[in-house]
Amino acid sequence: MKLLMTLTLILSFQTMAQDRFFNDEGNLMEIVTEEPHAHEGEVEHAAPFTPEQEEEYFETHFDSRRKAAFPTRNWNECANRVVTGNYLNYRCTRQRNVSNILFNFMMENFDRCVDKAADSIGLQMRDFHIVHKGIFGDANHSPRSLHTPGRAIDIADIVVTTNSKKVKINFRSDGRGTFYKTFRQCWGQAVISKNNCPAYKGQSGLTGSIGKENKNHQRHLHVSVPYCIGGKHAGNYFWR
Repeated sequence: MKLLMTLTLILSFQTMAQDRFFNDEGNLMEIVTEEPHAHEGEVEHAAPFTPEQEEEYFETHFDSRRKAAFPTRNWNECANRVVTGNYLNYRCTRQRNVSNILFNFMMENFDRCVDKAADSIGLQMRDFHIVHKGIFGDANHSPRSLHTPGRAIDIADIVVTTNSKKVKINFRSDGRGTFYKTFRQCWGQAVISKNNCPAYKGQSGLTGSIGKENKNHQRHLHVSVPYCIGGKHAGNYFWR
C-alpha cells in the first residue's frame, strides 16, 4: 500500500481563537499552552497537516480511487458522544477526516484507556477531551508512516473532567509520568489483543504509540493502529 504526496502548499491563515474550558466554579481554564512545532531532522514523522492544509489535501488529492484504498470518515470533534477533541490552537471541527480504522479504535478504546490512566493518578473520570496535533501527515512524511493513511494521531494534552474539576495532563511535561504510561499500556494491550500484533520490543506500553523514548516525540504522543489486523500485513507492523 503506497500513497505518494506531491502536493506543495503555500497557505496563509488567520490565527483562530484558542479553545477554552470552564471548571465547575466558572473559572476559565486555558487548554492550549504550547506552540505548534515541526520535527527537525525527521522525515517519517514530520508535522501533520494543519486543518487548512488537510482540507486542501482532500479537495485536490483524495479522489475516489484513494478513498477505496484508505476508507475514511468524519469525526465530529465537538460533539462525539465518546471522544471530543480539538487541533492545538484551533477550535474543534465537526468534520475531522480520519481513517475508519483509527476512528473505530478510538471509539472502542480511548474512553477505557483514559479512565484507567486517570484512576492511576487518583482521578475519578467523568469525561475527557483530547488536544491533538493532527492526523494526516504533510508532504514530508514517509509513505510508510501511519499518518499517511490516517491511522495515527499526535496527542498534546488529555483533559480529564471529574465531578469537581478539569485536569489537563500535558504530554510535554508529564509524558514519562504514571498517567501516560498507563494510557499507553492500555492502548498497546488493545492493539495486541484486537489486531493480533506482537508486543513491540516485548512491551505493551511501546505498542501502537511513540513517546518520550524517541527524541522526536518529546512534545506529543504519537498513537496509532498498526498494520496487523487479524495477523495480516505483519511485515508492515514496524512502519508505525
